[in-house]
Amino acid sequence: MLTTVIAAIDAYARSLPAAIQVLRGAEQETGTRAQYVGSTLILAVLAVVALFTMMREFTAFLDFVTSATFLVAPLLALLNYLVVTRCEMPEKARPSPAMKVLSLAGVVVMGALAVMYFALV
Repeated sequence: MLTTVIAAIDAYARSLPAAIQVLRGAEQETGTRAQYVGSTLILAVLAVVALFTMMREFTAFLDFVTSATFLVAPLLALLNYLVVTRCEMPEKARPSPAMKVLSLAGVVVMGALAVMYFALV
C-alpha cells in the first residue's frame, strides 16, 4: 500500500501543476519545482489523512478503493483516448484506426465492468 501511495503522489504531483497551467491557458505546460513540492505536500497530507481515517475499518477502506478505481479507470481511459486523438498530438504519433477501435472497446469494457460492479454490490 505504501509504495502505491508514493507512486500515485509522485505521478499526481508531477501532472497537477501542468494541468492547472493548461486549464488557465498558459503557454508553458510544465510546472516549477516549487509547484511540484507544494503539490507533493498537499497530496501526501491528503493520503495520510485518508489512510488513517479509513484504516480503522479495513473492509470499508478496500470497498472505497475498489469503488473509486472502478469509477475512475474508464474516465481516465477516455480522457487518455481524447488526448491522443484530438489534441495537439502530432499526426505521426496518433494511433492507427485499429488501435482507436481497440481503445474504445477497452473504454466500453471498463465502463461495463464498473456498471456491473456497482449493480452487484
